[in-house]
Amino acid sequence: MKSKQWLITAAALIGGVRLWMQIRGKTKTPFSEWAVGYGALFVFLAVLTEAMPQAAGALAGTVVVGDFLVNGASLFEDLSSVVTGTETGAILTDAPFAAGKTTATGSPATQTPAAGAR
Repeated sequence: MKSKQWLITAAALIGGVRLWMQIRGKTKTPFSEWAVGYGALFVFLAVLTEAMPQAAGALAGTVVVGDFLVNGASLFEDLSSVVTGTETGAILTDAPFAAGKTTATGSPATQTPAAGAR
């Protein structure tokens, strides 16, 4: 039973980190690619939980540690700036959609070139 709790906790933590990074506009992969990988990982872990509960629980914990190693510095920097009130930039204004870099379908937005640019 504990492995299922580890799995749910891992899914919530990783989803929360991704949500925070998405809101802050600091993600490196499109949401669709991340969602497919996230879903596939946790479906695999759910199946593994039924077959080998202790291994799945340990693997879920390892996945959380890996996620925090990858995103930890940026996450703690953002959280400390919010807590101390030294936040630079507004939430969502740095996101790719707000900057006009991509459209809702993920394709490059049509932008008019600057004067004199080819």
